[in-house]
Amino acid sequence: MTIAQARKIADAPLPVLEACSESRFDECLRLMMATLPKRNSDDLSGELLIRAYAGKLGGFSEGQIGYLTDRALERCEWFPTIAQCLAIISEWKRNDAPLLLQDRAKSMVLWDRQRRFDGVMAHLAAGTFTQDQIDALPDSWKAVGETRGYLWPKDDGTYIARILPGGETVRYPDAADETPGHAGPACRKCHDLGRVLSLEGDEVDCRDCVPADHIAEAAE
Repeated sequence: MTIAQARKIADAPLPVLEACSESRFDECLRLMMATLPKRNSDDLSGELLIRAYAGKLGGFSEGQIGYLTDRALERCEWFPTIAQCLAIISEWKRNDAPLLLQDRAKSMVLWDRQRRFDGVMAHLAAGTFTQDQIDALPDSWKAVGETRGYLWPKDDGTYIARILPGGETVRYPDAADETPGHAGPACRKCHDLGRVLSLEGDEVDCRDCVPADHIAEAAE
């Protein structure tokens, strides 16, 4: 089975179960009638009872009616009402060939999706995806890439690579420049933008760079 075939089977509805044959239904009802006493002897009995129950339960499959019969004989002290029969049938779990095939197909689809997801995360971690490839990813995968530190989110809802080939990292796109070029006069020695104006507003050298004897002289 190919992955394409598996996807088709996994998404297709299961075939409708065939209703139990009339003869098999009658056989099961008669078995319960012969084994389980009725609470009220004035109620319907015999063929009338079978027809009344068939009107409510006759559309269920042979497997469901067989399950009802087995469980009723195990649990019930009295012949079950239609409501009790429906409750027992609701416990039945389908386990036929179409269901088993669909379960197998779903497992293949999940395995393939996990394989592709792991491959995408490996590419993002290595920085080998182009922007077009990133844009084409499902939104949920991009969110995981962000959580794992492989992508940066942008205000417009798109994502960009956080890691480049070779392991180099990219700064957050909206982060402010740490060293803007026109923030004020710079220290003439280290070009640090901090502590460059005196209280009077005059340009001064950075005290961390000026020798101590020069500072003493300036203080005198």
